[in-house]
Amino acid sequence: IMAETLTWNNRFDEAMVEAKNMHDDALKRHDGFGQALANRVIALVYGVKGDMSVAVDYFQKALKVYPEDSSFPPKIDIYTYLCSCLDELGKAKETDATLNQWKAYLDSKYQANTDSTRIPNFGNYYFLFFKTRYQFDLSQKDYAKAAADLD
Repeated sequence: IMAETLTWNNRFDEAMVEAKNMHDDALKRHDGFGQALANRVIALVYGVKGDMSVAVDYFQKALKVYPEDSSFPPKIDIYTYLCSCLDELGKAKETDATLNQWKAYLDSKYQANTDSTRIPNFGNYYFLFFKTRYQFDLSQKDYAKAAADLD
């Protein structure tokens, strides 16, 4: 949380120190979730500074080390930012592929979830997905697809 707060307050050097310390600690403990969160913060720093290519690299690293059995809301956040960065870079095929991967991930988590108290949260996760898909389709001037995203 500290590293992310520093990022949003434009204290990038301090955020990077915190994120790298998080990453080093997670590596020592063989903690993929910690590594993913550290990579996410590093990606945020680069993204906020406008270096989308490096941000994409770190978001992709975060997804690669993210354990399947970990809490999934942070992974949704990674997908959201990654798709936005890819779209901003004009990488339509990669954005579309990442959106499809994200949707498959959401669907698998929804189907596996039997805890009725958590199911309402899926509406929020699907909302983020369809909002991001909608923004991508608009950026591609595919208005019919964008309209379908709203249904």
